[in-house]
Amino acid sequence: MGVFLAATLFTFFWVDTFFARGIADLRPLFRWMPLLLIFLTSAVTMRQWSEEQSSGTLKCMRDAAGGAADLVAGKFLAVLALLGVALALTVFLPLTVALLGNLDWGQCWVVTSPALPACRRVCGARPVCSSRTDNQIVSLISTAVLGGVLYMIGAHGVVDFLETAPVNYCGRLDPAHASRALSAECWTCATCCTTCR
Repeated sequence: MGVFLAATLFTFFWVDTFFARGIADLRPLFRWMPLLLIFLTSAVTMRQWSEEQSSGTLKCMRDAAGGAADLVAGKFLAVLALLGVALALTVFLPLTVALLGNLDWGQCWVVTSPALPACRRVCGARPVCSSRTDNQIVSLISTAVLGGVLYMIGAHGVVDFLETAPVNYCGRLDPAHASRALSAECWTCATCCTTCR
């Protein structure tokens, strides 16, 4: 958790040069938070099931617990609570920015409030990687790769490429048709080229 907070402060103040920008806002935090949460959730969940498998305590836990659903729910809530504490510790960053300038608290609240529900969705997928191996490092790497792939699906570069791919490939689209990229008429290049000829 300390590494997460240090990385958050480093990216906010040093990488995005907060003081050189001269603007009191939290855009650097909002830009870097998804990537930082990918690594935090990977680090928190890497031992979730792999440690239990390697030490052999998984059978004892299954027998002692009320059932598999109780065991999974308990581990999920424990990881979610830890991530909630990590996000709560970042509250000092907006307070510091508010002391330095006029911070828009509405924007801050609207952008940061979905962080914990996003962590809840991410925490649901991470135990799959942890349960597939009994090695913690393999679990860490596989959860980080899974998070990176899921992040890249919605990244601006990938979305922009998919929106303009038929337009760039065909090269013959008129402006009225180019605004409908990846629509039903332009899904394949063959259809696109025959439509625009």
